[in-house]
Amino acid sequence: MTTSNNTTDSTINVIKQELLNTKEMAKRIGISAFTLQKWVREKKIRAYSPSRKIYLYDPQEVITQLKKLHAN
Repeated sequence: MTTSNNTTDSTINVIKQELLNTKEMAKRIGISAFTLQKWVREKKIRAYSPSRKIYLYDPQEVITQLKKLHAN
Protein backbone atom coordinates (compact mmCIF):
# COMPACT_ATOMS: atom_id res chain seq x y z
CA MET A 1 0.00 0.00 0.00
CA THR A 2 2.92 2.36 0.54
CA THR A 3 3.73 2.24 -3.17
CA SER A 4 0.20 3.32 -4.02
CA ASN A 5 0.39 6.32 -1.68
CA ASN A 6 3.78 7.31 -3.05
CA THR A 7 2.42 7.12 -6.58
CA THR A 8 -0.56 9.27 -5.64
CA ASP A 9 1.68 11.80 -3.89
CA SER A 10 3.97 11.94 -6.92
CA THR A 11 1.02 12.51 -9.23
CA ILE A 12 -0.30 15.33 -7.06
CA ASN A 13 3.13 16.98 -6.98
CA VAL A 14 3.40 16.82 -10.78
CA ILE A 15 -0.04 18.39 -11.16
CA LYS A 16 0.85 21.15 -8.70
CA GLN A 17 4.07 21.89 -10.58
CA GLU A 18 2.26 22.25 -13.89
CA LEU A 19 -0.48 24.60 -12.69
CA LEU A 20 0.03 28.21 -11.65
CA ASN A 21 -2.11 30.40 -9.44
CA THR A 22 -3.54 33.70 -10.70
CA LYS A 23 -0.65 35.86 -9.55
CA GLU A 24 2.00 33.52 -11.01
CA MET A 25 0.18 33.14 -14.33
CA ALA A 26 -0.43 36.88 -14.69
CA LYS A 27 3.23 37.59 -14.04
CA ARG A 28 4.33 34.96 -16.56
CA ILE A 29 2.25 36.45 -19.37
CA GLY A 30 2.85 40.08 -18.39
CA ILE A 31 -0.62 41.23 -17.35
CA SER A 32 -2.28 42.11 -14.07
CA ALA A 33 -4.05 39.51 -11.96
CA PHE A 34 -7.22 41.62 -12.33
CA THR A 35 -7.05 41.36 -16.15
CA LEU A 36 -6.48 37.61 -15.99
CA GLN A 37 -9.49 37.18 -13.70
CA LYS A 38 -11.56 39.35 -16.05
CA TRP A 39 -10.58 37.16 -19.03
CA VAL A 40 -11.62 34.07 -17.05
CA ARG A 41 -15.03 35.63 -16.34
CA GLU A 42 -15.34 36.51 -20.04
CA LYS A 43 -14.40 32.90 -20.89
CA LYS A 44 -11.37 33.99 -22.93
CA ILE A 45 -9.04 31.99 -20.67
CA ARG A 46 -9.76 28.68 -18.99
CA ALA A 47 -9.05 28.27 -15.29
CA TYR A 48 -9.43 25.31 -12.99
CA SER A 49 -11.11 26.11 -9.71
CA PRO A 50 -10.64 23.61 -6.88
CA SER A 51 -12.48 26.03 -4.57
CA ARG A 52 -14.39 29.31 -4.82
CA LYS A 53 -11.35 31.48 -4.17
CA ILE A 54 -8.59 29.55 -5.89
CA TYR A 55 -8.00 29.50 -9.64
CA LEU A 56 -5.26 27.47 -11.27
CA TYR A 57 -3.95 27.76 -14.80
CA ASP A 58 -2.12 25.43 -17.15
CA PRO A 59 0.56 27.71 -18.68
CA GLN A 60 0.65 25.88 -22.02
CA GLU A 61 -3.13 26.01 -22.32
CA VAL A 62 -3.25 29.72 -21.51
CA ILE A 63 -0.54 30.51 -24.07
CA THR A 64 -2.42 28.51 -26.72
CA GLN A 65 -5.65 30.37 -25.87
CA LEU A 66 -3.90 33.74 -26.09
CA LYS A 67 -2.44 32.88 -29.51
CA LYS A 68 -5.95 32.01 -30.75
CA LEU A 69 -7.33 35.30 -29.41
CA HIS A 70 -4.62 37.30 -31.16
CA ALA A 71 -5.15 35.42 -34.43
CA ASN A 72 -8.78 36.60 -34.60
